[in-house]
Amino acid sequence: MLVIVLISLIAIILVQHQVRHLETQYARALKQEVALHEEHGKLTLEKHHLTALARVEHIARTELKMTLDKTPENHNAQTIILEKKDASAVEHQN
Repeated sequence: MLVIVLISLIAIILVQHQVRHLETQYARALKQEVALHEEHGKLTLEKHHLTALARVEHIARTELKMTLDKTPENHNAQTIILEKKDASAVEHQN
């Protein structure tokens, strides 16, 4: 009878240890989930900022030197015109 009680006590201790270990892993997973959710929100916000139409148009006009031709003759169709650079200007930039 004493052997059965000792085996039962050892089994209870091992199960409690496993439960604590699993609870710790679960808590870590929850923290990681929250952190990943926050990061996803930040990345979504950054994506919306980077793809905003006004920002894209500003970069197209200032950095890429694009212009927009929206004349009645073209039935208000939008045409993007790129300016040609001469070869010497391109070489100087590189």
